[in-house]
Amino acid sequence: MAIIPENPKIPRIAYSEEDDDRISNLPIPILHHILSSLDTVDVIGLSAVSRQWRQLWLSMPCLYFDIFHKLYHHILYPAVALVHSISFHNLKSLKLRMCMDDWRMKLLVNLLKCSPNLEALTIYFDMCEFSKWEAPDQAIPCLTNHVNVVELFEVNGKQNELELMKFLLKHGQVLQKMSINWPIDIKGVEEIIPEIMKFPKTSSDVALRFHEPKFLFEFSEL
Repeated sequence: MAIIPENPKIPRIAYSEEDDDRISNLPIPILHHILSSLDTVDVIGLSAVSRQWRQLWLSMPCLYFDIFHKLYHHILYPAVALVHSISFHNLKSLKLRMCMDDWRMKLLVNLLKCSPNLEALTIYFDMCEFSKWEAPDQAIPCLTNHVNVVELFEVNGKQNELELMKFLLKHGQVLQKMSINWPIDIKGVEEIIPEIMKFPKTSSDVALRFHEPKFLFEFSEL
């Protein structure tokens, strides 16, 4: 193997600790733009890279949570269990993959309470549903003032799914669109749609859109 001698005419580049942390010194909006292409799990993982990034994920405008990932239990669950201990003040778009059992539904409500400026909510329903959820009869700031689009995927017409739709329609005062996407193996759509259409709606502008059943797709494709 040929050895290329060092060229004395080419200056060496000296690196310093300041150079190593150059990315961390970028303006926050630029960092958000760069990190928006990563999974939220990766963004949270970056908190260990730099002291300045430790809380960066909390200020992201878009977050994608798959509750089956271990980071959900170690980071998100403790964070939103106590509503006043954390705030996603800049969060505009939230995408979740979740089961519809009672305790996860309660965490969803807490997460909405922690996201006062949320505008778009997307939920990919998992099939499991073990316990009945009773929706709280209380206003949530983001639903009252900002959430205008809700997209629901893999909707099977389970009781907790319907309760969530009723809850969002009741408290979504500025809601403009709720999109409901059925799985390919859905049964009883003819009975489910009329039931949903009867739910009370606070927003006079909301449009319910029911999409034809599709083949199963992954949460990462949303």
